[in-house]
Amino acid sequence: APNSVLVEVPIATVTPSDSSSAYFTISNLGSTDLNYSIDADSLLNGMPGVRLLSTGFEGTTPGIAQLQNGWAEIVYVFYVTENNEWSISTTNPFVGSKHLRCTANAENFGGEFFAPEPEGNATTIDMMVNLDLGAGTQWEFNALTEDQSTRKFIVGSDGNLSVVNLPRYPDYEAEPILGQLPTGYFNVRLNLNNITNEFTISIDGVTLYTGASNATKFIKFSIGKGEQIMGSSMDIDNFSWIDNSENIKMLAVQPEFGTIPPLGSQQIKLITDTRNIDAGTYSEIFTIRSNDVATPVIFLPVTIVVKPNQLPVLVGDFNVTMISGETKSFTFSATDADDSLVVVSDHDFEASGSRGESAAYIFSEVTASGNKFLTYTITTDQSPYVGHVTGRIQAKDASGGIVSKLFNVSILPFRTNDFMLVNYRSGNVVANFTDTVTLDVAHPDIDKLTIQTKFPSEISGNGMMFTLDGVEINKDRSEPYYLSYGVLPKLSEGYHTLLASSFYYFNYDNTYYVYATRQTIIHVINSAAVTRFEVVTRDGVSLMELTNNSSIDLSQLGTSEFNIIAKTNISTVRSVKFAVNNITARIDNGVPYALGGNVFGDTFWKTKAGHYSLTATPYLKYYGWGVKGNSLTVSFTVVNGNAKTATTIARTETSIEVPTAEETFDIENALAIYPVPVTDELHIKLHESIKGNVTLNIMNAQGQSVLMKSGDADFFRGYSIHTAQLGLPNGVYFVMIIRSNGMRVVKKFVKE
Repeated sequence: APNSVLVEVPIATVTPSDSSSAYFTISNLGSTDLNYSIDADSLLNGMPGVRLLSTGFEGTTPGIAQLQNGWAEIVYVFYVTENNEWSISTTNPFVGSKHLRCTANAENFGGEFFAPEPEGNATTIDMMVNLDLGAGTQWEFNALTEDQSTRKFIVGSDGNLSVVNLPRYPDYEAEPILGQLPTGYFNVRLNLNNITNEFTISIDGVTLYTGASNATKFIKFSIGKGEQIMGSSMDIDNFSWIDNSENIKMLAVQPEFGTIPPLGSQQIKLITDTRNIDAGTYSEIFTIRSNDVATPVIFLPVTIVVKPNQLPVLVGDFNVTMISGETKSFTFSATDADDSLVVVSDHDFEASGSRGESAAYIFSEVTASGNKFLTYTITTDQSPYVGHVTGRIQAKDASGGIVSKLFNVSILPFRTNDFMLVNYRSGNVVANFTDTVTLDVAHPDIDKLTIQTKFPSEISGNGMMFTLDGVEINKDRSEPYYLSYGVLPKLSEGYHTLLASSFYYFNYDNTYYVYATRQTIIHVINSAAVTRFEVVTRDGVSLMELTNNSSIDLSQLGTSEFNIIAKTNISTVRSVKFAVNNITARIDNGVPYALGGNVFGDTFWKTKAGHYSLTATPYLKYYGWGVKGNSLTVSFTVVNGNAKTATTIARTETSIEVPTAEETFDIENALAIYPVPVTDELHIKLHESIKGNVTLNIMNAQGQSVLMKSGDADFFRGYSIHTAQLGLPNGVYFVMIIRSNGMRVVKKFVKE
């Protein structure tokens, strides 16, 4: 057999473990049959539970018998003479370096072990003992129960054993029991079970005595006086007081006995049952007996590591809001890493009204349940003072593990109606919306737009407070309720949170009581853009479109007096800023927006041959003020006498050089979008062959841009955006990637 066995099992295991650590092997190396038996009573029988007290006496000081490791009481020692005492000794411990030693003389002596009163159906006193059975020495192991009766295990000086099991023997008459003590250290275990009403004495796992008893629990233990002679001693080590939750067997073996032929072997399976067992490490020694002459008995240490139960995980919305008059269902689910069955239940649910009012009519009930889920439904009436529903959702797994979370429902008495984007001068409604709206600051009436909301018709509120991005903007106390004029045109591009809080104003104390708050998201975009460049004569006659990598030949033109104008997509643009080679060249405040100017007769761009980069940026105010739109940048060349044909005034350059790896990419696989169709989040992925600066443009079916971003291609390799943030209704859209050289890739997607 091996030197020791380690078994690791989860809590509540009831099936044999399949791991290799759940087996050990007994081998017969002899020439005759080996008969063996494994004492099942030694296999942690009745041992599962809580070790209330346990010590190996390692932490104590020699000469002072005070127990360590969480013991609530000390060992009370009775000194009769200087030579008769209990002490912590380093001589001959069972394990470790120390143990408790009792040295006897001609006087009576005893030492008592006290423990807190255990809870449970059975208690066990367990220890390793080494006795000096000198002539005239008698050792008594006394266990007092809570009904003040005594159970005794007596070892006489002649080695004979006896037991006193009161009240079976009211006169303390000892009953002989059969058995023989081993030499050296051996295990003594006293067990009391008030379910089976049995008192049991075991030595090295072998049950020597089992008798009926109506006692309940052990509350005191002592090793007591007896006939003794000078020099007799007792060694005690690994003392434990164990509170058993049930008298069950945590570990069993198969087969418990058998015959192994010469040179054969037998694999022994360990079967665990950890129901009602606390997580922790349990150590025991069980006995293998055989007909081997040299080693008829083998003591095999067994360690069981009971892993902690992994508690369920509850998932759901535990802090929610309802509006009075609504009916809502809330589903709570549970997962568990080591249990397949989890019961989800509701507890302690109650409703309470706000502002001292009653909770009106609130109906709450479980409308669906099953393994690992529960659905709870709440129905409310339309009372303006309904406040809260609170309760607790609990998940309990098959191992008894429980988690719970508080569930809180705030019931608001009413809500504001949906929002409207309106022209406050004309009263026209531009858009109705609830959760989000897209606001284009390039809208021709942007200076006249604001947001309006109101109470439901059945509610008589008297005010609305508007809060934008956490800052209170205004309180409006007359319907219809408006956000302050002039706020929307000043918003920057991006997302802004608007709260509309309905309130009641109390004149007598100048206070506001907020009933309910609605939230909406304002997505601000700017569709203003420079869409193209044109090369024109000083009189405005169009010569060509100027695109990326174009070339203008002055020799073919016959003059350097030409101009470049920027075309915009909307009429609300008021100025365009031109930058040549990243240096501002001019801001034009009138259509057509020209690089060379068109105000004081300076109607052409004075230039010379060279390479140029031109950027035009639109603004919604004159002189480059206000909200900035989307720029357009091109690179081009001006040449003089290097034209490739005699008939071309200006044209796009072509190249016969082979493009480099950075300049080429796979058109088919350059752009990927998924999922198709899109329901919420849109994922965009660029091929590795696309490098350098690119522009991402998402457009609707009418060609209007809903999002435009520029940046390095690496930024868009794995770019994602929620379509709700863009305020996209269902329909067809296009994703366009524009490279710095003007090359474009377009993919279509459908939003559902």
